[in-house]
Amino acid sequence: MIGIVVGLLMGGGGVWLALEKPWRSGKSADVPVDAGVAVAKAKKKSKKRRWRGKRKTKYKMDGKPIILTSAQKSLVWRGSVRKPAQSTDFSNEGGGGRTLSSGEINSVISGQSGGLIGCLRKARGNAELSATITLKMLVNGQGRPTQVALRAPRYLFDKGFAGCASAAARRMKFAAAGKYTVVTAPYTVN
Repeated sequence: MIGIVVGLLMGGGGVWLALEKPWRSGKSADVPVDAGVAVAKAKKKSKKRRWRGKRKTKYKMDGKPIILTSAQKSLVWRGSVRKPAQSTDFSNEGGGGRTLSSGEINSVISGQSGGLIGCLRKARGNAELSATITLKMLVNGQGRPTQVALRAPRYLFDKGFAGCASAAARRMKFAAAGKYTVVTAPYTVN
């Protein structure tokens, strides 16, 4: 064991002598007592800013209110929600899952409706409109809405409400219950 230690010290000293060659320079080989470790700071990459055009302001309601006709105020459905056919398992294994409870549904609807309300404000604009908009979704066992149906005034659908609201509804995240659940949520516009 002592031989190994002596060999390492001699080898290390020999390498130092070969690399530094202290006999050739007039410099002394003084090293600070605590040199520490040099830490190089990494440069931060600058993010490229991409031009997105003018920033849109939040739904300004400038100008005169829009008066709607009775045809524009009429409520119509867009989309459909149908539960897929499910096989019935009469065994006692019990791995079928459950449907969402009303408490789970209400917490998601109240907490994640901001996108849908934004779509509603954007489509409504300055129109004088009061109605109850109905959102109907089929939520799969993993908690993701797969089908969306909307009942709203025709005027809103003409202003692009269906596409925006469907996308906002599909972004909602429910609890994974294991079974399909049909969720219906009313939104009142005054």
